[in-house]
Amino acid sequence: MKPLQIPSKRTASALLLLAFLAACGGGDSGGGGNPPPPPDPPGPPVAGPAWPQFSRDAQHSAASSIATPALSRIIWQTPVDTSPLYSAQGYLLTHYGSPVISGQNTGLVPVKTA
Repeated sequence: MKPLQIPSKRTASALLLLAFLAACGGGDSGGGGNPPPPPDPPGPPVAGPAWPQFSRDAQHSAASSIATPALSRIIWQTPVDTSPLYSAQGYLLTHYGSPVISGQNTGLVPVKTA
């Protein structure tokens, strides 16, 4: 069995330098390119009740004390199914969960992925 060889100072220095350079890599050089666009301003705060389930409550009343925005435009949208299943007649064969709005105005949207 051979005794363990200790690397020379030169080898150890080279390994340390490589480790240091690897830790510094991958950053942006900061040169050129367009600056990112400014973020969209947040919407107005809403001080109202939460919308915890489909049609708001157990009776599915869909009643709210807050006036809705005009329904003639789409403000936000997202797909809720990455691969929808249709019948031969073209009917959508899935029942989707309802979005939920918390009391802090956070929206939770269930998404079917498989």
